[in-house]
Amino acid sequence: MQRSSRVDYDAIAELYDSTPHREKSADPELAAFLGGHGPTASLTLLDIACGTGNQQIANRGITPDASFVGLDGSFGMLRQARRKMPEIAWVHGVRRSALQRRHDFNPLCVTD
Repeated sequence: MQRSSRVDYDAIAELYDSTPHREKSADPELAAFLGGHGPTASLTLLDIACGTGNQQIANRGITPDASFVGLDGSFGMLRQARRKMPEIAWVHGVRRSALQRRHDFNPLCVTD
């Protein structure tokens, strides 16, 4: 059985966005969800494994009045995300239980 290699995302965080495929556009499924939802000011959208935040930042463009939370296990990746968009709540953790207070999230997305 082959061992999996783990990536040290803290070590590569500063270079992570330098490759072209890291650019994101707004999620079309989120856009469809929002189209049938009405006003979005009451929404809180959670991205699990948000990395440097590219998907949340792109999604914010289609619903700037919603609240956004990005959750990631790498301090380095979150530091990059915070530099790009400090208005989003960037939370360190590896699962939803890392969030200290209860939130209802709609919708939930996991970044590729």
